[in-house]
Amino acid sequence: MQFIGKITQHITPKGFKMVRRYGVYSRINNKLARHIVHLYNFVKQRNIDELLKGKNRQNEIKKSWKQRIIESFERNPLLCSKCGTEKFLWKIWHKEYGVIYDIRETSNRKDILYEPKRDKVHRKVLQISLL
Repeated sequence: MQFIGKITQHITPKGFKMVRRYGVYSRINNKLARHIVHLYNFVKQRNIDELLKGKNRQNEIKKSWKQRIIESFERNPLLCSKCGTEKFLWKIWHKEYGVIYDIRETSNRKDILYEPKRDKVHRKVLQISLL
């Protein structure tokens, strides 16, 4: 009921004369106001675009998950605690979600083909489980 009461306050009585197209409502000022709003939106969008470009420049060099973990925890997640060699991550499996990452299904062939030069040793598969 309050809403309807507030709306009906703006309805003029029958026979009441209103001045139209004067002051803020005049056509010239209305066009000017639209132009000002358009320029404001243009400048605002331009500032947002510049900020996004600056942000994209920072993200051009993307770090791998291994580099991010080393920066966060100061520990190499693929380093074997027993022998000290770096292992390969082949698969990540979760109890509820199943296989999250499998190197054989990746579209980045560089991940599969890259192997540092080492002696040919029988390698065990490193499986990380997120419980």
